[in-house]
Amino acid sequence: MKLSNKNLLILFIFFKNNNIICTLTNVKGSPLNWATVGTKKMRGTKKITTSSITNTTKLLYNYSTKINSTNIYLKIKGTNKSKFFFIKSLKTIGFTILSIQENLIIPHNGCKKLRTRRI
Repeated sequence: MKLSNKNLLILFIFFKNNNIICTLTNVKGSPLNWATVGTKKMRGTKKITTSSITNTTKLLYNYSTKINSTNIYLKIKGTNKSKFFFIKSLKTIGFTILSIQENLIIPHNGCKKLRTRRI
């Protein structure tokens, strides 16, 4: 199956502690569409529920079918307990995920400092 660059999209997903921000871009990097979990007027802890996640994935899927491309590369950043459910809902709605890249940046306080020698 040969894919042209017109049929490929990049989906950036940024997980915050109380919100999820999604951005659809083309291969060059220019943004085409964006959606957040809070766009459906959900506030507080309702943002991280399964129904709100499926609503945002449906919004993204409707836009991608308008431009006739459902092949996506995923780039995920941040930590959240609903990360795997978000990926699973993308698959069940109809996106074909070609690759997943995760940029998880958590500080681990670096290397241990050397002790000064005492004589």
